[in-house]
Amino acid sequence: MSEIKSAKQSPRYEHDKFIWFEGDTFAISLDITLTDLDTNENIILTDHDEIIVSFYQSNILVHKFVFDSFEDGNKVILNFNDKITKKFPAGIYNYTITYKGVNTTTIVANNIVEVEKCLQ
Repeated sequence: MSEIKSAKQSPRYEHDKFIWFEGDTFAISLDITLTDLDTNENIILTDHDEIIVSFYQSNILVHKFVFDSFEDGNKVILNFNDKITKKFPAGIYNYTITYKGVNTTTIVANNIVEVEKCLQ
């Protein structure tokens, strides 16, 4: 008897994009590293700062995660629960990450997400 081929890990980062199967629930932890260009020191996020992770399809906002408190340093956790993952049918999306503090800074611009169809 031959072995059944398993699915690729979901979610995963592959070929410069985040990929997951439609309907999957998961959490992605992102460590945000920001550097002050004047002092060359790392910026520690405070309760006065925001990290915004926005997902778009065809330039239309699908979902936005907004973080205004931070634990374990500069870490944010994107929780794709049942309610949120339903917003992402199979297709191609873009995401941006923005820092709002003393200034507004785009950290990631128009990176790609692919949600793969999985018949269930």
